[in-house]
Amino acid sequence: TLQKFGLVQKNPNGKGYSLGPGLVSLSRKVLDDLSPPRLAQPILEELARKANSTAVLGLIVDKNVFVAARHEGEGNIGVTMRIGHRLPLTYGAHGKAIVAFLPRKERDHLLQGHDLYFHGGPSKLDRTRLRKDLAQCSRVGFAEDLGEVNRGLNVVAAPVLGPNSTPIGYIEIFVLFSSKTAHRFGPLVAEAGKTLSRQLGAKVDGTRDDL
Repeated sequence: TLQKFGLVQKNPNGKGYSLGPGLVSLSRKVLDDLSPPRLAQPILEELARKANSTAVLGLIVDKNVFVAARHEGEGNIGVTMRIGHRLPLTYGAHGKAIVAFLPRKERDHLLQGHDLYFHGGPSKLDRTRLRKDLAQCSRVGFAEDLGEVNRGLNVVAAPVLGPNSTPIGYIEIFVLFSSKTAHRFGPLVAEAGKTLSRQLGAKVDGTRDDL
């Protein structure tokens, strides 16, 4: 049966079997099913419904992130993010969520740079407050931008980790309510990030103590 479907093939010398070409299409199907945007869709949908907001998955590409998937809530007023939209890696809430979970060496190297957008433009960066923001994110699993980068828009973000348990992106929501309401959704966003991370093979239940 395995030979019929191309999963194995008989060796030319007639002794034993080797893996067949049918595994190529099978592995492609597995990789497609494990793609972060595909896995994230039901998670984003549930998150958007519970928070009545727009939920977004962003993925890291070099020193930027791009919007890879989104789901908009059912409210009359919301925020729309275009698929493919690019932002600096260190921008606002998602920047804090990502950097807080980077390996220490990589995080320290990144923070030595000058073009850091955690608090808006680089000129607004407060490194003392940033250290506190990153430490808090590492403890609670989510980061916030409460109307600082974009006035009136509160953002809550959590990291998405890959198989090596380092960030490959983030999940975040945009909340057009009070900062207190946005903060209340933090654990919900953190759990969404952990759920997707587990599905991607990451170990997310350990504690971090290097911040």
